[in-house]
Amino acid sequence: MKKALLKYLVSPKKGEPLSLQNEKCKGDDIVSDTLVSKSGNRFPIRDGIPRFVDSHYANNFSFEWHKHRRTQFDRSGMNLSEEQFFRYTNWTPSEINGKLILDAGCGSGRFSEIALKYGAIVIAFDLSEAVNDAWENLSHYNNFSVLQADICELPFLPETFDYVYCIGVLQHTPNPIKSLQCLLKLAKKDGKFACWFYVKNWRKPWTWLHMKWFLRPFLKHLPAKMLYRFVKWYVPKLMPLSRAVRSIDIMNRMGWHEMLVPIANRDYIAGTSEKDKLDLAILDTFDWYSPKYDKPLSEEKVMKILASIGYENITRSFVGAIQGTRK
Repeated sequence: MKKALLKYLVSPKKGEPLSLQNEKCKGDDIVSDTLVSKSGNRFPIRDGIPRFVDSHYANNFSFEWHKHRRTQFDRSGMNLSEEQFFRYTNWTPSEINGKLILDAGCGSGRFSEIALKYGAIVIAFDLSEAVNDAWENLSHYNNFSVLQADICELPFLPETFDYVYCIGVLQHTPNPIKSLQCLLKLAKKDGKFACWFYVKNWRKPWTWLHMKWFLRPFLKHLPAKMLYRFVKWYVPKLMPLSRAVRSIDIMNRMGWHEMLVPIANRDYIAGTSEKDKLDLAILDTFDWYSPKYDKPLSEEKVMKILASIGYENITRSFVGAIQGTRK
């Protein structure tokens, strides 16, 4: 944990300031300690990460991101994360420079890396043990901090952050609307919020005829290791069929190949080797089935919630990508 993080942290339920008890440091990083509030609430720092949860429902995400700690990170020739970050948030590299940004549901930290690359001060959190992988990936950035916490019980006061983003997370919480409302309160006045979520719209058949909705009721109950082994076995076997269907122009443009063949085909990502393509397909296919919760949202409802909390200039930059500025 970076020492600079302490000034932003409070007790999640009472909002009391936290202090360090017996810090053990490695350079400028606090490796282990206990955060204590005035009323006696205690939160451990383990492996350099403040922990505000004892148990959680996101074990499959812990497994997923440990297996694929760097799979989606940008590298030479592959700029997937950067492209998605700016498409989903509708922000620009210059405007996030120097801003205090919250990464809500960071996974192993691929979007945090993009914000850090362009000079943001990033505080990230995740419910799962993926925070360990995020810290391993990004702790060399002096302006990066990560903690383990629940999206509805975060250790921050309202109006703490300049910008807040939440990409691909809301639908995997028990109550996506409550989760959204909790995050919206954390942006400062004139601060910005952006999110991207799964959309399910009965007027758009491709959002509910996706193959995952037919298989998930059965596969989500498998233990993570067993499900992963199954996905890792069948994806390479069905990939030729997926590619054949995807070669039909209308199937590719509409994404209908995933309605017929249960593979998250990622051949379209530039700069990827055959191994990269298989790793990405295995990761995203596993991600279809493994979450405990998967509750897509309505774009119209999300936009109404932003407006009700006091956001303006609410826009939609992509399917499921909503942004707004707090008044």
